[in-house]
Amino acid sequence: MKRRLIHKGLHVIDHKLEDETLISYLTSALRLGREVPSLHEILAERRGKSRGEFVNNPKFAQEIDEEEQHLVAKWLKGNKVDIPNETKLYILELKSCIDQSDEIGALLKDLSGEYLLTKLDGDPISTP
Repeated sequence: MKRRLIHKGLHVIDHKLEDETLISYLTSALRLGREVPSLHEILAERRGKSRGEFVNNPKFAQEIDEEEQHLVAKWLKGNKVDIPNETKLYILELKSCIDQSDEIGALLKDLSGEYLLTKLDGDPISTP
């Protein structure tokens, strides 16, 4: 459950992700390698390891998780980090989508009969 994108249990409407929860969410998204190359894999390659090492070596996967969380937290605080520029921009884009989310407003519009553009789900990664 820890390595899932939503690993904190039931979602609370309009509850903004902050601090460790935000870092955890962002690093989970960066692990997927959808929009940008997987930061998880980039960090593993820097250590001379392959993707298969995560499956066969949980301790190694945990080390990479911790390094990834440290780098993302450091970047969000405005510090320099050694990660690709496209990854840095993607982190800021995801955070912006999360910050601009208005679930209560959308729910109220829906309940009052207003038209809402359809989305696949409320996941800022797949449908920002």
